[in-house]
Amino acid sequence: MVILNIDWLHYGLEGILLGAVLITLFIVQVWHYTWLGKRICRYDMTARHKQRQRQTESDGNNSNTGDNTSADNSANTDAAGSTNAAGIQSVPAVSIIVPLFTDDNSFLEEGLMRLLAQEYDDYEVVVVYVGMDCDFYDELMRMRLSFPVLRTTKIEARPRYPITPKMALNIGVKSARNPYIIITTADAVPSSNLWLANMARGFVYGDNVIGYCGIERSKGLLNRMMRTERLLSSAEWLAAAAAHRPYRGHKCNLGFARSLYFDVNGFGYLNMNVGEDDLFMQRIMSTDNTVVCISPEASVAEHLHGGAGVWLRRLRHDATTREFYPSDVRHALHIEPYSRLLFFLTAIIIFTVMPWEYCAAAALFVLARCIIVNITAARIARCTGEKGIAATYLIYDLLSLPTAVIARMVSRRKKEPSWRYTNIS
Repeated sequence: MVILNIDWLHYGLEGILLGAVLITLFIVQVWHYTWLGKRICRYDMTARHKQRQRQTESDGNNSNTGDNTSADNSANTDAAGSTNAAGIQSVPAVSIIVPLFTDDNSFLEEGLMRLLAQEYDDYEVVVVYVGMDCDFYDELMRMRLSFPVLRTTKIEARPRYPITPKMALNIGVKSARNPYIIITTADAVPSSNLWLANMARGFVYGDNVIGYCGIERSKGLLNRMMRTERLLSSAEWLAAAAAHRPYRGHKCNLGFARSLYFDVNGFGYLNMNVGEDDLFMQRIMSTDNTVVCISPEASVAEHLHGGAGVWLRRLRHDATTREFYPSDVRHALHIEPYSRLLFFLTAIIIFTVMPWEYCAAAALFVLARCIIVNITAARIARCTGEKGIAATYLIYDLLSLPTAVIARMVSRRKKEPSWRYTNIS
């Protein structure tokens, strides 16, 4: 191959260093995206449970005491979920918590109806309405007559005493009747009527369940860019959780055991309007109690009200909590963007100062990297149910770094919106 036959010494020390840097960054990029694709697309939520079962059976066989074996099996059953007389694990009762800050009739007609139409036996939908429109709340109360699984509670909205989403979630969790909680928002719509069944199945294998939340599909390049950004940013924490290193979920599609919530005294950082899906989850997540639910039927789609300004504001809000992340998580999040930036900068330098044959070899590395990354992005999109963004990734690949820099600069100048009430949720 041309790449292997290059006479590196012919290009001097600068050429050797540029080539070594380009190849090293190429390996880092390929490894990172290959790791993402493998962890997400090959994830099996039952693997850890099966491993524990084999370990329990092995311990039971090595021990000649029947009582110890029975105790081990009982502990395993408690960790994995309830088991019926036939030995088949049953899914638990679940409460869906939805904070509602707007008098949006479209939520009653579409979003809430999709939640009430879930094909699941034992669940309830708790809507926490924060507002002052009595007619709207009366309509919610009337819907309870037709849907027994619907429960509502109201918090009076007062300008002098603003209610944040985490405060509303605290009310919802405390009023829930079931041992497992799934939180979502009024702007998120399940992809199918089997969404809850897929998410609740995760509670059989862990006390925390995190799923994918995309952005509602519409026309235009901006929508494709936003959906692509959501897909690739979500892939980072989904893959980390699949590798038993969880650090966050998404507030539109995550669940946890109610007992864990009370163990840590509920949501913290109540003076912040962010953190319910990362800072809180970091307090209750561990390497062996978190399950990832990756399926097109387990995903939800969030509707963003607005265009590029809302998108940048959302990125800025999401970045606010990163300074509170553990140091190893913060460092891991920097690997991909920094290595991508350095890779393209090195390629540009080579194209600028090196001979044509050297540039041709570097172009092959750039092309190979783009092909591998796009294939991985397409695989992750299929696993999560995203459609129509495969061709957009090349544009996102080039524009995401400047966009992140802009959001970072804006967040440094204006940090206060994350520390006071805003209806961004």
